[in-house]
Amino acid sequence: SSRSWFVLQAVLRTRLPRIHTFHANMQGDQWLTASEALGVLHELRGAGLDADIDLPRICVVGKQSSGKSSVMEALTGISLPRAAGTCTRCAFEISTRKSSKDFSCAISVRCQVDGAESNEKLSLVTMDNPAELPSMLTSAQRLLLNKELLKQRWADIKSGSKGFKDLLADLSQDEANVELFSRDVVVAEIGGKAFTDLELIDLPGLIQSVERDEEKDLISLIEDLCKSYLEKPNTLIAMCCPFNDDMENQAVRMIARRHDPKGQRTVGVLTKADLLQKGTESEWLSIVRNAKFELYHGYFVLRNPSQSELDSSVTSDQARDNEANFFNHDQLGRLLFDAESDRCGVVPLRRMLSDQLCNLIRQELPGLRTNLQQKLRETELRLHDLGKVVPPEYARIKLLASVKQIERGLVDAVEAKGDAPFPLWSEVRSCYGKFREACYKARPRFTIEKEELDDHDLLPRETVTVVLRDWDDCWALCSSLSATQRVERDVIVNSQKVPKGFSHTGRTWTAFPSVVKGCHMSGKFAYVRADSIAEAHKKWNHEAWRICANPPEGLLGEGLAYFTYMWCPGTPMIFPVPVKFEMAPEDGTFSFTIPDIRDRIDAAFGRELNLPGGPAGYRAAQQVVKEAQQRWAQPADLCVKSVAQQLLQHTQTLVKHVVGKYPDLQSKVMELLQALLCELKTDLVKRKDQVLLDLEGAPDLYTQNDHFLKDSFNQGQQHIRQSLQRTIQMQKLSTEEKTSLRALLAKAGQQVEDLYAPDPRDDAIWCMAVAHAYHKVSFKRFCDMLPRTVDDALLPAFVTRSTQILVGGLQVMEAGNHELQKWFIEDDNSRRLRQDLEAKLARQTTGLEMLSAGLKVVQR
Repeated sequence: SSRSWFVLQAVLRTRLPRIHTFHANMQGDQWLTASEALGVLHELRGAGLDADIDLPRICVVGKQSSGKSSVMEALTGISLPRAAGTCTRCAFEISTRKSSKDFSCAISVRCQVDGAESNEKLSLVTMDNPAELPSMLTSAQRLLLNKELLKQRWADIKSGSKGFKDLLADLSQDEANVELFSRDVVVAEIGGKAFTDLELIDLPGLIQSVERDEEKDLISLIEDLCKSYLEKPNTLIAMCCPFNDDMENQAVRMIARRHDPKGQRTVGVLTKADLLQKGTESEWLSIVRNAKFELYHGYFVLRNPSQSELDSSVTSDQARDNEANFFNHDQLGRLLFDAESDRCGVVPLRRMLSDQLCNLIRQELPGLRTNLQQKLRETELRLHDLGKVVPPEYARIKLLASVKQIERGLVDAVEAKGDAPFPLWSEVRSCYGKFREACYKARPRFTIEKEELDDHDLLPRETVTVVLRDWDDCWALCSSLSATQRVERDVIVNSQKVPKGFSHTGRTWTAFPSVVKGCHMSGKFAYVRADSIAEAHKKWNHEAWRICANPPEGLLGEGLAYFTYMWCPGTPMIFPVPVKFEMAPEDGTFSFTIPDIRDRIDAAFGRELNLPGGPAGYRAAQQVVKEAQQRWAQPADLCVKSVAQQLLQHTQTLVKHVVGKYPDLQSKVMELLQALLCELKTDLVKRKDQVLLDLEGAPDLYTQNDHFLKDSFNQGQQHIRQSLQRTIQMQKLSTEEKTSLRALLAKAGQQVEDLYAPDPRDDAIWCMAVAHAYHKVSFKRFCDMLPRTVDDALLPAFVTRSTQILVGGLQVMEAGNHELQKWFIEDDNSRRLRQDLEAKLARQTTGLEMLSAGLKVVQR
């Protein structure tokens, strides 16, 4: 790996003279020469492989005005653009190669165009005059910063119909669209007799402040760009630190350390040696000797051209002569030279960087090939998933296959086949559940003495069961209940939470006197508000409690006439007791009391006998049920619309998955299927009306489910009479009396529950029990019939007819091949993605050939 190579170099530094540790320690036929190694890297980077694999690189980084540009000029031997303020607004990739020509340069840019996944290289200009290089580099950067102009002229430049120099006037005039910064790259490929084989990336200088508010984002943009290069393992960091700034506080050192904590791939480049301040020599010498702020590859000392030398256009050769004079004759230069003679000047720095880069290339070639092979497989897989361009002769087969795939998807969704989850069926079930809940809200609610007839079996509800261990648990629960036994606030009993809104269900809880109105419990004491002890005993008659003659004072407010009962610890207890609660349904608004039912019977009375169960009572019950059935129409309509909408949404998702990259085909398929769905929904509404109005809404009340009807009627009538206290009050009898009475009635062939006293309200009681019982029958029947109707008339029918509709509407069998091929014109995104993936595949294939050729040279 790259890290192991850098560590190896560090180990070698401890055993060999420092200047030699940066040379390859093995020379021979099995190693690429420096020229060959840099040639392989140059070809790979030129082919754009930087976008796919981590190619070895040297990045020169430093703060603005750190002398970084002078370092780049010294290392490359060319003149770079210079201007006040932040000059570099993008990365510059500069490669120099030794050649037979005096000078040649090709400038290009690598940038993303039209949302492509990787950078594309665009050649701009070639030149043989080095004096033109700075201005051409500046113009290339301005082109990258002007995205709008680059987009407009990209095709012209690429085709060669318009040269880069023809755009220079436009670049100078169009100031409005110039951006502050670009992540794209300017590439300069330079050759000549005087150049050394080297490749460097010049990153924008780090800044800590800006003059204008509109440039404040530039600070973070530059740091983010530097991070994207420096964090890569195959990056050698050339860290430029000037002598005239405190090393402790230099931001570039902090950034380099952040991305290379152990300093294994960082080289310190100490610039502006002639500006070392007096009194700091000892500290700086420690750094030069790598004794402080230690780096595995140590530090190099450079003397940069002064501002006056730059103003006089000093040449590269003159700058190097001035540097040599500084280290040979200047007192400060001699001090630094004597400390580390083999690390002073640009020549040893250039040699070290070149050797280090070449060694890293040799080391990483096998790993780069492995990584690129993996990337190539990923690209091939993505192209395979994207599918091939459909030729005319294959269009009919492809179209039929797409229709068949849509059909299979609809079948699996509607019939809930294949692997879970089943999103369509889950949503349809939810629609059916909401329909049932809405019909339940429209139910007639029959209230007797503030109690309702039980209809909890019409709608499943969430339940909670708590176990009462003692009377303290009983009171903790009782204190949170309303008079109708609904939980008024969240309560925790015996570590079990009963949420607000839940109601007690079943009959167990009614045996506890603590729910009686006018009773209060606290610990072992119960307080019953009554006018006499006899009345108190009626409310609080339980064998585990006795009257307390001397109740404790201060437990209740003054002026309240309460009788106090005390729990008898020695009495046998009935705990633990399970008590069940369920989520109370939302209250409906259609409530009926006995007087309400009586009024309806009176209104329906005709020429008939005034007896319970007569025609008037039947008509009144029938009217109550019919009104409830009419209220089901709106929930039924909503259910039909909701299921159709869910089917449409699922179909849209499926069609997009199958043919989404062909916009014309997708649009036509959805047009055909939406028309089919609209037709089926219209038919379904008619069938729904038939079920609700003609069948369930028939004039007579009818069912063959006599057993359920009679049970519901008997239970309802018994509940009504108990609430009206028109049944035998068994609680007034002793245990022996209860047993004796039940035995006598059984001998006579009757049950206690069958006995009740005649009442003037018997006709209303009978009518209410009939309406309640038959509403249950009708409710359950309709809540089953509508979903079954939807299942029959909409879902399977849509699946069955969809294939026929699509084959006919798309003219699969009638149209010619070329006409059918028009359906398979890709959308812009798919077409652009295909082009990008094909270019990437070609690039990666070429890169593998280059790497394989390089490895053959290594192994020769």
